Amino acid sequence: MIKKAIWVKDYEWRLDKIFDCPGCPTCKEPVYKWKDAKYHCVSCGKLVIVDDPKMIEYFKIREERKTEYQDCPIYKGKDINGNPFSHGCGGIGTMEVHMMRNPVSLEWQPMGGHCNQCGMSWIV
Repeated sequence: MIKKAIWVKDYEWRLDKIFDCPGCPTCKEPVYKWKDAKYHCVSCGKLVIVDDPKMIEYFKIREERKTEYQDCPIYKGKDINGNPFSHGCGGIGTMEVHMMRNPVSLEWQPMGGHCNQCGMSWIV
């Protein structure tokens, strides 16, 4: 039997804050929308029903995504053998940065990105 989500506590490491979020009634862990577009527990993987209007609104805001384009940085340095290396190309507006909302502050924050010119990529 599929159970309804309940409010549980979660931790946001960037702001060092504990906050309430929809969670698994069995594990008391947060639930997130998976690739099947349904909500599952991050711990046990069980399907969870999210039908509470406040939970639906919670996810509506936090599931928003956007893409920004920035300049690709150039990182120069030396490896452990003293050999020079370089990452990035300095391309103007070539870095595609994928953004999500912080679950506590709701401010936009980067998830990762890649340069469409040189291929450099990163993830948070």
